[in-house]
Amino acid sequence: MKMQALRTPNTRDLIPAQIEEALTKGVLFETVHHRKDGTTFPVEVSAQSAILGNEQILVSVIRDITERKQLEDELHRHRNHLEEMVKEHTGQLIKANKQLEKEIAERQQAETELAHFFTLSLDILCFATFDGYYTRVNPAFEKLLGYQAAEITSQPFFNFVHPEDRKSSLTEMQKLATGVPTIYFENRYFCKDGSCKWIAWTGMPSVEKGLICFVGRDITKPKLAAKALIRISKAVESSSDAILITDPDGRSIYHNPAFLNLFAYSAAELNAAGGIPVLYPDKRISREILDTIRNGRSWTGEVTSQTRHGCQRSILLCADNVKDDYGKSIGLIGIHTDVTDHKKLDNALQESVARCQAVFNSATDAFVIYDLTGKIIEANPQACKMYGYTYKQLLALQATDLLHPDNPQLFTQFKSQVLNTRDSYVEGIHTVRLGTEIYVQIKGTPLFIDGKVHLLAVIRDITAQKKLEQEMARLERLYLIGEMAAGIGHEIRNPMTTIRGFLQLLVNKPECRRYEECFNLMIEELDRANAIISEYLSLAKNKQVNLERKDLNTIIKALKPLISADAIVTDKYVQVDLGQIAELQLDEKQIRQLILNLVRNGLEAMAPGKTLTIRTFQDQANVVLAVRDQGKGIDPEVLKKIGTPFFTTKEKGTGLGLAVCYSIAARHRATIEIDTGKDGSTFHVRF
Repeated sequence: MKMQALRTPNTRDLIPAQIEEALTKGVLFETVHHRKDGTTFPVEVSAQSAILGNEQILVSVIRDITERKQLEDELHRHRNHLEEMVKEHTGQLIKANKQLEKEIAERQQAETELAHFFTLSLDILCFATFDGYYTRVNPAFEKLLGYQAAEITSQPFFNFVHPEDRKSSLTEMQKLATGVPTIYFENRYFCKDGSCKWIAWTGMPSVEKGLICFVGRDITKPKLAAKALIRISKAVESSSDAILITDPDGRSIYHNPAFLNLFAYSAAELNAAGGIPVLYPDKRISREILDTIRNGRSWTGEVTSQTRHGCQRSILLCADNVKDDYGKSIGLIGIHTDVTDHKKLDNALQESVARCQAVFNSATDAFVIYDLTGKIIEANPQACKMYGYTYKQLLALQATDLLHPDNPQLFTQFKSQVLNTRDSYVEGIHTVRLGTEIYVQIKGTPLFIDGKVHLLAVIRDITAQKKLEQEMARLERLYLIGEMAAGIGHEIRNPMTTIRGFLQLLVNKPECRRYEECFNLMIEELDRANAIISEYLSLAKNKQVNLERKDLNTIIKALKPLISADAIVTDKYVQVDLGQIAELQLDEKQIRQLILNLVRNGLEAMAPGKTLTIRTFQDQANVVLAVRDQGKGIDPEVLKKIGTPFFTTKEKGTGLGLAVCYSIAARHRATIEIDTGKDGSTFHVRF
């Protein structure tokens, strides 16, 4: 609606001049406006210019002054009435006294009404002298400034004027002193509480009486509102978010530069293309937004928007109503935050996290994250599997809970290396849930989580590798002893054979019969020494092996009578459980020695009445021979040395039996594994 439509025809010609004055210095004037029902009413208009964006706009404050005009008309009517009465009865001398009394009464009434108007007026009414003192002020002025009337009239009114406004106020007073009325003037007055109020003044001078009649109005709120509007407009213009304001039908009436940069639509272009719906390819979304706001609710969410050039952007939209002073919706406002790049980064981050999580969860090594106190705060499935704990159980542990008593400083050493060198490599023994020991290799690096330093440990179970290294070292010792035996065995056996032959001759001579017992003992010891040398030779790396395709079960069946006889002598039992197995490339003589050595060790480890079990079975591609006794088990310290040449726990043992077994197994590309406990031990030979 144009402002001409509000004005009465006889005041419309004044509009251009009033606009020009308002745009240059501001203006305060009175005029008449139309209501919608066709009636008119007087208004006071205060107008001045402001900048919104890059455009100069006119901000007007319109006040209904019907009541004031009515009072002024009433006052004018009374004055006219008095003048008419004076003129009418001037010549009537007889009635002069009565008429005078009547006039006095009416004047008193008018003054009373004027006093009431002066007192009750919401606007500021006051009288001042040309030398800068108020002579009378109404209660509205007292209320506004917080001073009593006597405090205001007892000092120059320039004491109340803001220092920045005193010069312009003095200029306006000088104009009034020449008889020129003040149509509209603004300045700031100090209140008693130290605050400032903006007051708009209209002044009418009476040079003859030396008085000025002022009418003022508190315009602090409109002033602050105008300043706030300017600040808001600047904020909107400089905002990086795209801001769109539309009418209730979704047609653009304003958008800021950020909106133009994002969507490439001017207001006219957007309206020509169809308004809000053209921004959202999903028509259901645009209908939902408009319907939600029209129903008095705000709408917030992420939408896909389309620019003028057809590019689709991810937008975080906050939309709401624009309402007038009566709460009626007069438009819509939408704040668009472009989150396209953020979404791409977020998606890339999520993909990266997913990849890292997949590596973390599928790694064949254990990944464990510790804080600096050693508390486990994260672990992958392999760590749970390695240590035998559930995920929840593992996260309740400290690093020290996994350490072996033999190396309690392993975590401290690991942490020190990580923090001081940013890298680490340590080896040690950990204990799993069931008490089993495992050798581990730990590599680590610092890791920052929520700004705090943590330790990432990559833990590899190297138990099998350590056992292989120990096995290789043991076999090397066996081979070394075997080579030594092969080198010196011949030189030792020749003199021993000669000695044994002469001892056999001497034992048969009559004169030596009394030494027969000694000779037999000497021969037995020579035979025992020869047997030891034969065992030495069995350890040789280059000992000839005659491999033929054989059935392991057949060899065991052939040995069963001999094994059973040995068991019966010591009141023990032998149980044979032969499964369906594949044939193997075997040296039967050496395999017989391997079986007999394992069986005799098992029998010697058991008390009378116990049972030794010999089993064979197929384990995937492997054939397994298992010899299980019901002894007391093997001590951990003894278990570490098993297979070492000359190590024995038997009173008359040579310490070569198991060493020979390991040597035979190695020549057949087999391994020997030992399971031991309080209920006995089982030797598994895995071909």
